[in-house]
Order: sequence, then C-alpha cells, then structure tokens
Amino acid sequence: MSKIEPLVLLSAAEKAVELQLSTKTLHRLRAEGKGPRYIRVGRMIRYLPFTMELELGGEGEVNRAVLAKLAKTRLRQSA
Repeated sequence: MSKIEPLVLLSAAEKAVELQLSTKTLHRLRAEGKGPRYIRVGRMIRYLPFTMELELGGEGEVNRAVLAKLAKTRLRQSA
C-alpha cells in the first residue's frame, strides 16, 4: 500500500513569496479574477503550490470537486 501525501495549501504570504509578489498585488489579482489558483477554506483563502497549478492550469478559484479529482488521479498513479 502506498503512502498518500497530504494536500499542502499556502497562505497568501507564502504564495506571495513563491511568486515574488507583494501580498497586496496577490489580493488585487484575485479580486480581478486573475492570478494563481486558490480555494476557499471557510473564510480563509488558500493557494495551491506551483506544481499543482501546473497540473490544473487556468486562473481563479478551484472548487473542491476539482481537488478531489486531482487527489484520485494522484492516488491511482501512486498505486
């Protein structure tokens, strides 16, 4: 049985460092519907790491069904 890696989501500050942007710029991009993929966790905004963004492509909010599909795909690949 293979080990399942936990889903790692980044805070706005962590994503800003990853992209070498300010958090203010990151917030503006999200408000404009541009910028990196993100998910709402309750009232919090969390961003996907760069490697997951490459897998999903696109911009804007990601719904949980898309993340579940990605997790299933990764699980099948690791089996």
